[in-house]
Amino acid sequence: CRGLVSFSATNSLTSIGDGAFAGCSSLAQMTIPERVAGLGNNLFSGCISLAGVTIPKSVTSIGSYAFSDCTGLTGITLPVTVQSVGDGAFSGCTGLGSITLLGHVTSLGNDVFSGCSGLTSAKIVSRLGAIGTSVFANCASLTELALPSSVRSIGGYAFSGCTSLAGVS
Repeated sequence: CRGLVSFSATNSLTSIGDGAFAGCSSLAQMTIPERVAGLGNNLFSGCISLAGVTIPKSVTSIGSYAFSDCTGLTGITLPVTVQSVGDGAFSGCTGLGSITLLGHVTSLGNDVFSGCSGLTSAKIVSRLGAIGTSVFANCASLTELALPSSVRSIGGYAFSGCTSLAGVS
């Protein structure tokens, strides 16, 4: 699918299988239909041109490695309906500059933002209780991180390699 540049489906689409767009290196824009409930594992993995994704309120989960190595992705805001983010979901997204997690996210898997070397700020406003292992590992540009007071545990190496991180609030 190297020639696929954009994808827009009707609202009759209710699910998209694991890896459906993996490796679509020219895919630049994606609008997820309103009835899709979850984004599967490796869904957009390796979509290096993907710059924008519209995630609807119907989505409650982001699968493991769903956006891994999407180096063209510059920012992401997850809707308040998302409850879980799988392992490595955004790992290797070197162009990602900021993230905002709102609402009902209760768990972040391991390595979720690992290797996002361009990430400068992360704001998590949710019911997050646990942060997995190496979640922000090697995010060398991360200077600012806001965590909710609901966080009860932080996994090993969560901030390893975050050489610019001055504080966590």
